Amino acid sequence: PPLPLSLCYNKSKPATMARIQTAVILAAILAVGQSAKLWSHRIRLSPPDESNRRLKTSDGQANPYSGFGMHFLQMYLGNPAQMRTLAVSTAGAFTALPCEDCVDCGPRGKNLFNFTGSKGFTVSPCSDCSQGSPCFNDRCAVGASTRDSSTWSGYEVSDYVFHGGGGDQMNSIVGTDAAEMFGFPLRFVCQTRTRGFFNNVMDGVLGLSPSPTSFLSQMHAAGKLEHPRFSLCFNDVEYSNREAGTGVVTFGGFKQSFVETEMVYAKKLEGDVYKVNIKKIHLRVGGGRSVRSDAQEKLFVVDPPVDADSSAVVDSSTPFLTFDKRFEEPFRAAWREATGQEFTHAR
Repeated sequence: PPLPLSLCYNKSKPATMARIQTAVILAAILAVGQSAKLWSHRIRLSPPDESNRRLKTSDGQANPYSGFGMHFLQMYLGNPAQMRTLAVSTAGAFTALPCEDCVDCGPRGKNLFNFTGSKGFTVSPCSDCSQGSPCFNDRCAVGASTRDSSTWSGYEVSDYVFHGGGGDQMNSIVGTDAAEMFGFPLRFVCQTRTRGFFNNVMDGVLGLSPSPTSFLSQMHAAGKLEHPRFSLCFNDVEYSNREAGTGVVTFGGFKQSFVETEMVYAKKLEGDVYKVNIKKIHLRVGGGRSVRSDAQEKLFVVDPPVDADSSAVVDSSTPFLTFDKRFEEPFRAAWREATGQEFTHAR
């Protein structure tokens, strides 16, 4: 079956060739989704601004952040509610953030979740650890790492969470019991140590993987979603345009009016992450908005080497593309043919 995840590009101005080519590569491999009854859990994305963390809203949509190669959402955690700005991680099995007892959380140590003041906060007992998490110091120990050797570790806890709603109420949620009244109990991780990328990722990560411990799965299990589906719809905007919305997250499905071109599908491989097989990589000179190319357009095709690992994880919190090393030479050759230049990491 298709993944319960869809990605789309919304109305925008033309982008540079390199950015469009990246968009086409992503769309060709990863643009997936399913029709579903749509719940009104649409969250508009916008650039981060540390000087103004207030959440603007209109028509039932909220405006979190984008930047640093990823997207962020604002969530309200605890009773009374505390606002957290979390990176959207489609590969994250847990929602994880630094709490008041974090001993080594880098620059984010200035903005810790105060669980002492929350009425709904509980520490998960060792008799109730998720996914076989080991017991350490009477706590369910959890950790995660990325390919760039960034890591975090912590322990399982629970508290009420609320993703927000529309209208002026968003400005007055902090300090109220809204999370308990309108949200659901979320099992997440209080981080005690972070390294690398996780030292600078705002207030933590929001796990949206197919794992039963992810925010999405728990939201569905709590009866807040009819289906465990969501979509990430991206605007193509310059990072310097900090007032422009950069997309919308929809929990429960996707909104058809946001999809300007034909949706295509990818089969999800087995496991608790969104993993697909890369069959081909297409470089399209001049760019384009649709996965479906015009018959007259010239495409430069990268065929995966026979002995290469062609699987790839769809991870919204990783700000780069990674392929098997054996993709390098055919990719560089196709890039050279398409652009007349050598491929580099520069813009």
